[in-house]
This record gives sequence, C-alpha cells and structure tokens, in this order.
Amino acid sequence: MLEVKISRGFGDTAVLLVEQLNELGCETAAHYTYKDFNSPHHITARVCWGTYGSGELPELNHKAATFSKLDELRTFHRRGIPAPDWWNEQPTDESAYPILGRQISHSEGKGIQLIETPSTIKSADFYTKVIPSSEEFRIWIFRDKCLGVYHREICWPIQKSGFGRNWWNGWGYIRWYNDEISSGAIDYAKQAVAAVGLDFAGVDVLQGINGRWYVLETNTAPGATGFCQYALRGWAQQVKTWYEGL
Repeated sequence: MLEVKISRGFGDTAVLLVEQLNELGCETAAHYTYKDFNSPHHITARVCWGTYGSGELPELNHKAATFSKLDELRTFHRRGIPAPDWWNEQPTDESAYPILGRQISHSEGKGIQLIETPSTIKSADFYTKVIPSSEEFRIWIFRDKCLGVYHREICWPIQKSGFGRNWWNGWGYIRWYNDEISSGAIDYAKQAVAAVGLDFAGVDVLQGINGRWYVLETNTAPGATGFCQYALRGWAQQVKTWYEGL
C-alpha cells in the first residue's frame, strides 16, 4: 500500500490526491501526522505532502519542508536560478526599496509585510526585494515534466487587503497551456525543484516589467481547487507510475 503523509493545514488537496490515486487503482491511504503519530499498516512506499520523510521506505519528496523560504532563496542564487535579492538585516540603502519583511516559514502570503522606505523599521526574519511584475504563475512540476501552468488572476471578492496576489485578497489561478508561457520560465521551475532536492512542487514564478523571469518559491503542498485539479490528476498518474515501478 502507498501512504500519503500529510502535514497540518494541507489536508484538503492531499485528500483529492489520495482519492485520485485510488481511482487509478493504486491502493493508497492518508496519514495525517497531526492526528495519528503512527503510520498505517502494510505501507511499502510514501508520498510526502508538505512534510518531510523518514527514509525507511521509498519516498517521493523526502526533503519536503526541510528548506525554509530563506534557504530556498540562498540555494536559487547559488545555482544561478533568478530569484529576488534578499538581506538578513533591513537595508539602509534607499535604492533597495520597496522591500518585503518575511518570516522563515509561512503560507498563503501570511507573515509578509511591505516596507516602502528605510525610515520604516519592521522586524522580520529576513527581507527580500520587491520585483515590479506584470504576470505571476504557478507551474506544477514532477521531476523533469511540466504538468500544468496556472496564471494568477482576480477571481473573487477581496476578503481583506494586503500585499501580493493571494486568495484572501481576491487572487486565484486560471489554467494556461504550456505553449502560452516562455519555455525559459518552465525550465527555471524545473531547476528550482531539483535544486532543493524535491520530486514535485508547484513553483511560483513571476515576470518582471523588465521581461525577466524570477522564481519566488516552491510549494510542496499546493492547493488544487478548481482548475488546478487538472495538474493534480497529472501528479497522481506520475505517482502511480513511480510506485508501480518500484
């Protein structure tokens, strides 16, 4: 039996993945780590969803959740993957602004604060450059395959204001097709997944007004409501193929 190991806060989409794997004939059980410490019985392989693996079984995304947002940025820069500049301390150079104060760990855009001038002092774990952008995408990658491209668009009423294209300020994902986005953006997404030792991730990329692409982060438990279920089905098929090949 295959196990999908699920971290707190990421259950909804993981349940869809488990259902799709079972529909494909791949016997799969969900393991909610925050509800039950013990893994289901007779497990022979594992998919790590938003949490890291233990190493005693064949595992996909064994290193999920082992890189912080700052670790990812450092790794991207070392590997030559274009990503926003970052600082450990709030910069004093006015030309660096606007910047974002960020937390080491966060989700759904929470824990991000916009800082527009050096005279505004805000405490944060680290700071990143704001990239003036024209477009933002989430690219679903499984190893060397692109299984879906989604464009950030205003989709529903704003629940609360804030910086960034997040669901609570009205932004959702609309499906695009691979040939509607630069192959360079997809290549950067694949490089980002490999750089942080993952098998799969939803990679957030944006295109600056200067025309360049930037990788923002990888998501090892991306939401898959609405249009994004198409890419999740692709992930389920890839997981099934991997499991049957063990």
